[in-house]
Amino acid sequence: ESIAKMEAAHRQYHIFKPTAPERKLIKILGEHNLPYRYVGNGAVWFEGYNPDFINTNGVKGIIEVFGDYWHTGAVKNWKQLEGGRINHFAKFGFKTLILWENELENEKAVVKKIKVFTKGLVGVR
Repeated sequence: ESIAKMEAAHRQYHIFKPTAPERKLIKILGEHNLPYRYVGNGAVWFEGYNPDFINTNGVKGIIEVFGDYWHTGAVKNWKQLEGGRINHFAKFGFKTLILWENELENEKAVVKKIKVFTKGLVGVR
């Protein structure tokens, strides 16, 4: 019950807009027809945590885009760091790919990384 209240409060008081790195990935995903949808707008929740992108082909894959400010050691909340997000979504059977803001500068490498990750999801349902 408290998780549902937390999610409701978060939705009520926050306007969900894609960040600049998320917008960049939205563009890359669309241009390369990669099977992920932006859900960082609050569309999908897992016990109080809202992933950035979710696979649309029926396999349990999540992509998180980490900006330099919110996801570095300066942030003390473990669930905002790589291991925390990966482990949290794994509780629900999802595999998570973390992409860092600076990686998005190399579109070709990002596309390859996403394709390799997605290929590894076969059978993860």
